[in-house]
Amino acid sequence: MIIGIDDRIESERAFHDARYRNDPRADQEKFYSGLGESQRRFAELLAGFATGNVVVEFGCGVDSLAFDLAERGVEVVGIDISPVAVEVAQAEAAARGLKGATFRVMNAESLDFSDQSVDGVIGTAVLHHLDVASAFAEMSRVLKPDGRAVFLEPLGHNPLINWYRNRTPEARTRHEHPLRWQDFRLAHRWFQEVKVETFHLVSILTSPISESRWGQPLHRIASAVDRRILVVNERLRWQAWIAVSEFRSPR
Repeated sequence: MIIGIDDRIESERAFHDARYRNDPRADQEKFYSGLGESQRRFAELLAGFATGNVVVEFGCGVDSLAFDLAERGVEVVGIDISPVAVEVAQAEAAARGLKGATFRVMNAESLDFSDQSVDGVIGTAVLHHLDVASAFAEMSRVLKPDGRAVFLEPLGHNPLINWYRNRTPEARTRHEHPLRWQDFRLAHRWFQEVKVETFHLVSILTSPISESRWGQPLHRIASAVDRRILVVNERLRWQAWIAVSEFRSPR
């Protein structure tokens, strides 16, 4: 059966509505506890947005990136295909008294923003739910000439990680597709600069124990090994779990 665009979008919306009511991935949180390396790099890139910048966040909710950015004076519009996610984000922003963060139901593949109107587009684990060509095209269209897009996304090359994904279908949508190197190569059609750093190859094994007393030193060693090999080995770096990417100079 061929799945149309509307079917795919509606399926994604329903999944994420349910997720924000009852997250099916809660049992997997132990795997995310050791993502400090990639999250710190992601935070460094986000810190480059300044007071007065206008930034669009793809995907929002209680963990929205918009909150911290808005506290620094960045004007953030968080969008999500899920009305429930938007409601959750709006409630959290109101509870924090944030006026610089607003949230709208919107499809990231068809943005309701003017050409060259925003300084940044950001997101965490959202591009792999989208048609990346459509998302790249829209990002490029709405970004100012000196704007940039920053994302943290899972990669889809490692066979062991993919085996685990296949074993836990309830934790993901049937349309999502962890990114591959071909997706980043495709981005060059819309951006003159595409930078990708990868993280967590060896350290994915120690991530579930990274917060325990005896697991912390093991995780530090595994992370150090990752830093050494993922920078110099082109083939291995695409076997990592997470990519932090930055897209600049929209065409």
